[in-house]
Amino acid sequence: MRLYIDPMKDEPVFQQLIDQVKQAMVSGVLSPGDKLPTVRECAADLLINPNTVQKAYQELIREGLIYSRKGMGNFVAPFGDERQKTMRQAELQRLLDAFWTEARLSGYSKQEIRELINQFIDRGGEHE
Repeated sequence: MRLYIDPMKDEPVFQQLIDQVKQAMVSGVLSPGDKLPTVRECAADLLINPNTVQKAYQELIREGLIYSRKGMGNFVAPFGDERQKTMRQAELQRLLDAFWTEARLSGYSKQEIRELINQFIDRGGEHE
C-alpha cells in the first residue's frame, strides 16, 4: 500500500492518511492481519511529522479498524462482511460528499448534476 499526501487539499494530513487506509481496506488492498508501515517509515516516506502519523493510527485504533501489537507494529483488524459493507457505504458517501461540494462550488445546479450523473450511469460509467 502506497500512502500519499496532497498538500493542495484543505483536509488535514492525518485525515488524509485515515481516509487512505480506510479506502485500502474497502478496496481489498489491505486485508485483516496486514501490517501497516511503521510510524517512522510512514513519516519518512511522506516527509511529515511522526506525530501526525501517530495521530492517524490512534484514530484508526479508536475506531477498531487497526490494532497495535507492542514491539511488532500496527495491523489491520479483522472485519466481517457487515463491517466491510458499512465501510464501503461510508467511503462512497465521503466520495459523493466531496463530488457534490466541488460540483456546487463550480456553479453546477442540482438539476445539471443529476442529469450528468444519470447520463454517466446510463453509459455504464464510461466517458464519452
